[in-house]
Amino acid sequence: MPQNEYIELHRKRYGYGLNYHEEKRKKEGQKAHECSKKTKKLTGLKAKLYHKQRHAEKIQTKKTIKMYEKRSTKQKTDGKNPQGAMPACLRARKGLSRAKELSSMIKRK
Repeated sequence: MPQNEYIELHRKRYGYGLNYHEEKRKKEGQKAHECSKKTKKLTGLKAKLYHKQRHAEKIQTKKTIKMYEKRSTKQKTDGKNPQGAMPACLRARKGLSRAKELSSMIKRK
């Protein structure tokens, strides 16, 4: 057995603590506040490096959101349909398809 895997072994045998998931959720919620405090405190070169890192994260998040929004918009499909096979009122609706909605977790980030 590899060394230093005693925590994983304990979790495998006994599972997580009773309040593990609640504490994890609370930490995740507090993360934005901690980042804000850290941003205000940092000065000089560390501040520049930290800002660069945060900026890259924000750009990545925006790209992900944009990708999901593009996927969730209505898009025409190339459905070849004979003209007489369908009524005119339904022909306009036939080619539209709806993709998956953006999950709320990504929007919250």
